[in-house]
Parts: sequence; C-alpha cells; structure tokens
Amino acid sequence: MIVFIEHFLNEEGRSFFPTWISKARTVMANVEGFGSIVQLSSVNQEERTVLMMQFANLDNLKSWAASEGHAQLLELLKSFMLKKQQTQLFEINE
Repeated sequence: MIVFIEHFLNEEGRSFFPTWISKARTVMANVEGFGSIVQLSSVNQEERTVLMMQFANLDNLKSWAASEGHAQLLELLKSFMLKKQQTQLFEINE
C-alpha cells in the first residue's frame, strides 16, 4: 500500500516539514506494517509539501490512521495548516 499525502502549509510549516517527517519516521518505526516515509519534492512547484508512505496493507494503514501517534503528529502541523491535507492510496501490482 502506497500513500501520497499533500499537506497545505504556510511558509513556516514548509520550513518545519523536514523536521516533522523525521519525527514521524521515529514515531512510526514500530508501527505494525509500516515500511517507510519520505518527503517528495515537486520539480515545478517547490512550495508543495508532499510525503509518501508505504504500509504492508490497508488494515495496517487504517490502524495507524486511527492511532494516538497519528493524532499527535497531525497536531504538530495544525498551527501551520492552510487547509486539510489530501490523501491518495495506491496498491502495488506485482
């Protein structure tokens, strides 16, 4: 399961985003089914704050999304948010 999430952040939030990704990586390290989280850079729109996560399956992702750790991480971005984040889910076809 691949997840793309775009956060819509003010300038201060965009500066904080790499630090937030590092915090998220630490928090998620022991989450069941978690594979990775990386920040993506848009070639043409540098102001975009996008991340990609990988989970073993949809159930693991849903469990993470309902967790206290997830809520706490989102709270760290709350003061920087211009609007709610957008999420896209993809399955890997092998």
